[in-house]
Amino acid sequence: MKGVVVEITNLKSTKHLNGRRGFISKISQKNPLIFTVDIDDEEHEIENKNLLKVYCLGIPCEYKLSDDNDCFQFFLATLTLTNSSNFYVFAKHYGTKSSLFLVNIKFFDTVLQRMTTEPLLRIYGMKKSQNDKDCKILFNQYCIDPPNDMSYPWYVDLTTSKFLELVARFENIKDEKQLKNMNIQDFVV
Repeated sequence: MKGVVVEITNLKSTKHLNGRRGFISKISQKNPLIFTVDIDDEEHEIENKNLLKVYCLGIPCEYKLSDDNDCFQFFLATLTLTNSSNFYVFAKHYGTKSSLFLVNIKFFDTVLQRMTTEPLLRIYGMKKSQNDKDCKILFNQYCIDPPNDMSYPWYVDLTTSKFLELVARFENIKDEKQLKNMNIQDFVV
């Protein structure tokens, strides 16, 4: 269980944690089952009934780009060079540090088919390169082989509604220009 990514839900006394994501660091109690969950380097004791499993999709380091310049300009420059019929570009930034995640849209169907619970997704960049012999796209309940440099955003979280919206979008729309414009709209909103 250690390292499993979870989302907190239905807490009554500490409502500010609802919707936040973290990872299980240990089992605190067995009956009722309570886990110690690390959320942004703070530990919280959370009952199992208040945890939702988050699936993690690991992509090779070449598909996670990082930069210190304006996030929107970085996003637009990358999107211009990206085939939107095949890839979706996610952006995440902290202050001046930005990361983009280029995800093949075929992965969304694969991920949806393999999920067994609530469709919550975390996409993260691994330290492995696509040129490594043992590199593959990873789908699991925890982040395997995360990058060494975590000063830049190294993951992006999708809510259930956003994930399902993207799955439906890629099933129904095939026009690259329309998909590119929708990717820009998603960034702006």
